[in-house]
Amino acid sequence: MYASAYICVYLGFMPAAITAQEAPTVAPNAVTTPAPTPTLNPTQNQMDGATALHGFDEPRTYVVKAGDTLLTVALETGLDLADVYCAVAPAFQREQPLVIGDVLSIPPAATRCHQVVEGETLALIAAHYGVTPDAIVYVVWNQLAFTDTQMLTPGMHLRIPATDGVPSANGEAGADLAWMLQQPVQAMAFVGYAVGGAQP
Repeated sequence: MYASAYICVYLGFMPAAITAQEAPTVAPNAVTTPAPTPTLNPTQNQMDGATALHGFDEPRTYVVKAGDTLLTVALETGLDLADVYCAVAPAFQREQPLVIGDVLSIPPAATRCHQVVEGETLALIAAHYGVTPDAIVYVVWNQLAFTDTQMLTPGMHLRIPATDGVPSANGEAGADLAWMLQQPVQAMAFVGYAVGGAQP
């Protein structure tokens, strides 16, 4: 019907007709679009690279998949093979299978893993690493809060928390002293006399 559209604009007392094709075009101001900020997906595997392992001490987990072994878990998480036991469970033994779907708790980077041997006590282990026995008990993963901490089972694994400072130079001597204090007294009668005890 109509060949073109007309717009009527009132300019003072003189009307003017401007066709739609003659309307001025306005160019937008140059706007810089910011680069997108990368965000971490909570389900993204954060085990990639050494930075992920040693960059933070936030709790990390690993879900056991079909075909996983202690070696593959160590490779996937960046742990030493000897420290993988401290990701599974305190009582985990090499002969036990990993269960598909189990969620393993990866220890923080500064945590050390200790396997209890026959005759070790909590005090001896704590002295060896330069921490208090309570520091080891307070690690929830160790499951020592409601047990007799003097009765450690040989073969069990403990997570040893990092010390607040650098271990002292006599840390080994402290470990030896703790071991010596745990030994039974085997003194002969004359030793008691030499230190002022009663004569036999």
